[in-house]
Amino acid sequence: MFFVIFLGAAMSVLQLEENKKSPKKSMVWSKAKDLILLKEIAAEGVMSNKPRSRERGMQWQRIADNITALGQGVTSRAVRDHYNVMAKKYRARMAQEERSTGEGGAELTEAESLLEELIHIEGEMERQVENENEENQQRIEQERGQALEMRERAMETLGQTRKRTRQNGEGSGKEQKRRRSGDMMKWLQERVELEKEEKKAKREEEREYHEVQRVQQEEMTQAMHQTQQ
Repeated sequence: MFFVIFLGAAMSVLQLEENKKSPKKSMVWSKAKDLILLKEIAAEGVMSNKPRSRERGMQWQRIADNITALGQGVTSRAVRDHYNVMAKKYRARMAQEERSTGEGGAELTEAESLLEELIHIEGEMERQVENENEENQQRIEQERGQALEMRERAMETLGQTRKRTRQNGEGSGKEQKRRRSGDMMKWLQERVELEKEEKKAKREEEREYHEVQRVQQEEMTQAMHQTQQ
């Protein structure tokens, strides 16, 4: 009797281990599962966050976990890619129907209504990101122009000071002796201030240059990711 109980317990443990080791079935998408996916995306508010942001990535993962819990394994990339395919097909079909009839087609299903709303929110977010990038670029160019203008003014002032110093050096000997000390101190002070302005302008120009390079690199990276998606 004891042996039978022990054997049954051992078999139960082995069965549990086998269940843990066996992978979940791969996802086979259907209209019902598409609707579940769209509801999950809407509930998480995925499209309200910026593309490729940490927040959106975490939301895709939660959606994948929720769908996997239904019995079929799926990754965050798989759910994201499947949504992108659905959105692409829907846009193409709506464009075709509009060209054919001059207006939308039949009444939308629940899944189509959700998909249309998600596409609209996604488009609004993409436009917002694009506007922010343009504003940042304009700000960088404006600050760079201001730095260059400041540097030009500093160089012009320095040139005028040097010219005045040379002219003072051509005066009479007695007058030069009386003014030499005061003018020299004044000139040195002006020179120090101008050199400070030059260095500051140069640092600002370099900073703006690197900022422009950084923004351009980020835009290129984003464009590459969008192409891959």
